[in-house]
Order: sequence, then C-alpha cells, then structure tokens
Amino acid sequence: MKLPDFRYYAPLNRLKAQMGIAADEFGSNDPIVANHTLTDEELNKLASGVGIDVGWEDLTLLINGTFVYKDTRVLIYIRDVRDYGERMDGPRYHLATCSTIENMHLKGRLQRYVIATKSDGIFHVNITSQFGTRSEQRQLKVCQNCLEKLDFDGFHLKMPASKRNRIVSDFTPVQFFAKYPKSFHSRLPSHSADGSPLNDYTADFPEISRKLREAAEWRCSTCRRVLIAPGMRQYLHVHHVDGNRLNNSTKNLKVVCIECHSNEPDHAHMRNSPEYAAYMRIMPPIPR
Repeated sequence: MKLPDFRYYAPLNRLKAQMGIAADEFGSNDPIVANHTLTDEELNKLASGVGIDVGWEDLTLLINGTFVYKDTRVLIYIRDVRDYGERMDGPRYHLATCSTIENMHLKGRLQRYVIATKSDGIFHVNITSQFGTRSEQRQLKVCQNCLEKLDFDGFHLKMPASKRNRIVSDFTPVQFFAKYPKSFHSRLPSHSADGSPLNDYTADFPEISRKLREAAEWRCSTCRRVLIAPGMRQYLHVHHVDGNRLNNSTKNLKVVCIECHSNEPDHAHMRNSPEYAAYMRIMPPIPR
C-alpha cells in the first residue's frame, strides 16, 4: 500500500486550514514539545526571574538530569526564604538533579522550589523576617553539585577550593543555556507579570496553629515537653513538613518546640534567632 505525501495531501491541508494550522506546520515527535506549550504569562515570569510555582510532578527530568517544564528547559531555586539575622548569601540555583536535590526529595521538601529561565543569574527572592517580608533582585550562585553532576567544563568538587569558588563566582546561566538550549520555541515575552503566590504563612495560620497546639495539649510531638504555661506557649511551634507554608493540611503540620523545630531538615538557622536563645536559657538541652 502506497501512502500519500501528507505534505501535499489536500484533505489534510483543508482540515488544518479549518483548525487554523499552517500548511507547512507538522508538529514534533518529541512528547515534551507536542503536548505542552508555555503560555505568554509563563514566558514572561520565567524570563523576568520572578519564578513560577509548579508541582514537582509537572517537571520532566531528562536523561542528563536537567529539568524541563512543558517545552522549556528551566532552572530551579528556593525563592521564599527566611532571615534569622545571620549573613545571607541567598539560595543556590540548580541546573540538574544533583545530590542536593536528591536529598531534598528524600526529605519531602521539593515543593519549596520554583522554576526560572533568567540567564543573567539575578533572581527574585522574597525574604521574610520578624519585621515582615521584603522582595529583592539578588545575584545567586550556581550549585556546585550541579556543575559536578553535569561535568560542566570538567568541573569537579576535588578541584582546589579557590578554583571552584572562582568558577562559581564567574558562572551565569548563559553558559548553561549555551550548552543545554533553553527552549523549543521562538516566542519572546511581550510584557512583565506578577510573581506567583508568596510561600509565607496564610492569614488564618495563627488560628490554625493555636488550635493544633491546644489539641496537642501544648506538648511537643518530638521531645514530649509540655509548654502550657502562658510564658512558654510562644516556644511551641507548628512546623510545615514539606516546607510549603501555604499547605495547611493536617498531615503537613507538626507541633514541635522551637528546639525540635530547629532540628527539622533545613531549619538549623533557627538556632541563630533571639527566640531560640531565650528558650535555651530557660530549658536544658534535649539529651542526645
């Protein structure tokens, strides 16, 4: 059986015309490209460095470990961070599924990441402290584990620290996207757009926290200390297990004292807070 040349097959071209598809457009065999296309709003956000909140299940991981969202290769980073008073270099941005990302996956904390495609290395970061939230455009550094994962220009962690630090300081996503092309489309953003929802506590979280702590009889679920005295209740926290402060589902919330909270994954920085220091002056450390 001889098949027609579908490039010039009149019935197909008539149908394409009715669907608004150009006669010389034939799509792609790549499932990433064929089934998903970025919207103009997504293009604007990705290119502006604002970052888009997406589910981890919405990303495609390529064989080389790089990330693809719909039809675009992307970077990922933690946009919403907390400032406990120590010097902040800012989060690292990631190029691939390095050991850091794998570790965050094991901890169930991947939902903290947002995606971006900004090439100059300057990203939108929201920093929350006891005084409120401020937003900054900050120059972030690339993750060294990612560079080693990709064997990027021969980078490896056994290099002298001075050489590694120099490479990291000079590195920008331009170099990454030159070797690993960013997108499968030619559209450019037409305008700027607002960022995705801030990963900060919801307006009703204080009430949710109070009810959970009351239901727990003001007892830490980890060390079992009871902090029911009025002057001690402030040291009993409600921890978001997956790191997403917008996720107030019961299974994602855990009642813990501030010391146990600081022992949760990626919460060691809490030990620099005045609140932690005050608690430790009152309560003896938990035996190890």
